[in-house]
Amino acid sequence: LLGQLREKFPKMLWAEYEPLGCDEQEIAVRACFGPDTAVTTDFSRADKVLAVDSDFLNASDSGVDQVRSFMARRRVSEPGQPMNRLYVAETRYTSTGGMADHRLRLKPSEVGPFLRALGQEVATETANRSLSAVVDAFPQGSLTLDQSWIAQCAKDLSTSKGKSLVVVGEQHPASVQALALAINGALGAHGTTLRGLK
Repeated sequence: LLGQLREKFPKMLWAEYEPLGCDEQEIAVRACFGPDTAVTTDFSRADKVLAVDSDFLNASDSGVDQVRSFMARRRVSEPGQPMNRLYVAETRYTSTGGMADHRLRLKPSEVGPFLRALGQEVATETANRSLSAVVDAFPQGSLTLDQSWIAQCAKDLSTSKGKSLVVVGEQHPASVQALALAINGALGAHGTTLRGLK
């Protein structure tokens, strides 16, 4: 439609403004995948999910589709049917944190260092050199959390390669978003639980 309008009105100016936009996510996606790319999550394919300061189960924030696709994997209708697992590391108690199988409380200043520590563990578990390089370039920061929680989470995510997903709250800077994208890459999420569309 925009192309047709530009043909008919070549001097037109098209302007968009989204007051609740996710600019930092878009910057990270462009840096990682190039221009004109949008990344969408597919919770219906995820066996293991880590939400880092992301309240994706709050329908008023993320929409009903994400909630539906995640919750469809939480329903068990017959014996032995697998259910998805949810890890949450967050700075405040949220709807998503209330659904967590494993929840870790973070200070806002610990989100970046937490994700870096997780990335380090995932890089070790998956022997992914690209992720190691991204982790090494990320500022270290101080982290006083129990490392065993991070190690267990990373190990569990890594055992479900291609069926794991890490989501980060859109309020975090592009560097944190890019680190999450790199972790998802090492977990085999690109093209499965995380889809990039041109």
